[in-house]
Amino acid sequence: MVLLQKIVSPLQSIWGSKEKPLKPRISVVPKGLLLEKEFPRGFHIYGITEGPKKGGQIMLGAGNPQTSLGAVFLGGGDGRWEQVDLPEETALLSQFLQLPNGKFVSGGMNSIGRAALLLGDPTAKEWESVNVDLHAYSSISSLILLKNRTILASSGQMITQGKTKPILFSSSDDGTTWQKEEFKLPISVFQTFELLSDGTIFAGTAGDMAPTLYCSKDGAKTWEPLPPFPMYKTYKMQAVRMVEGRLFVVLWGYKTDIAERVVRLYVSSPDFQTWEELPPIEDIHFIFSFLVSKDFTFYAGTEKGRVYRSQDRGKTWRRIAQFQTNIGAYTIHEDTIGRIWLGKDYVDSVDFSLWRLQD
Repeated sequence: MVLLQKIVSPLQSIWGSKEKPLKPRISVVPKGLLLEKEFPRGFHIYGITEGPKKGGQIMLGAGNPQTSLGAVFLGGGDGRWEQVDLPEETALLSQFLQLPNGKFVSGGMNSIGRAALLLGDPTAKEWESVNVDLHAYSSISSLILLKNRTILASSGQMITQGKTKPILFSSSDDGTTWQKEEFKLPISVFQTFELLSDGTIFAGTAGDMAPTLYCSKDGAKTWEPLPPFPMYKTYKMQAVRMVEGRLFVVLWGYKTDIAERVVRLYVSSPDFQTWEELPPIEDIHFIFSFLVSKDFTFYAGTEKGRVYRSQDRGKTWRRIAQFQTNIGAYTIHEDTIGRIWLGKDYVDSVDFSLWRLQD
């Protein structure tokens, strides 16, 4: 990092800082939300997970769009946020996994669109890059820990401009060493995973053919397709979640029968052989985040600065937040004490990036 960046970069922990935090310029707080106004200004938030301490501490993956630098933040909603700088300075982390030994694995992408994969110690204050050449990979889209303690990290390997093929990196020694496995499937990436208690893996995908969700019962060695969804030109399964024996899939893309960009929530039959298309969420074309809470309430962060909630399994939705910026929420997280956090984009003088729902 050049000297000028070191001087002007705001990526410095506010713990011990003598600088007074800037006063928020936001004039209207959306109804039903609490602004985490002490969170450092200037950062987009890409991922939220549980922190290493119990009792509601969370960990954030964040990035400063002005400097292209990334960081991790630790805090618990009491106004104090500890910033942790990363060995890959431009890593923007959106995926987090805590291992049985307390260590963390985190993935995302850097500021030039290349995959980033890091290992953190049990305090989440010391991070190191994995010993894998990730230059040819687009991002880390999902992380899961299998029953045999194998870690899977999904990515797409760039083969031509705008084209990728699905890749899984796996580690059986807590992230110390990694192996790469390629798959000959008509998809570009495994976009999201849902792991069941019996070890079955459901994989939501992205691509430019008929959207297909895959299932593996042998630890991701082989994959079987489920019945296809309605035809799309291009598509992305943003989330796959099992709720009371049925799969819910957030799918968006260009739908061929109407030649228009749409987003839809689909629910499977109990045998996973048919799909029901649920009503649309207003006029939304993109969903950036999706959460199923412990009480099976659905939350969706969408374009146009909106956040929605459904209490009837996606049949109807109510808008619960309207932000001034275009991204409703990059990430939505329920912490161990039941608080719902929203992490979003930051635009100076317009909006702030960390919020939570009022109880």
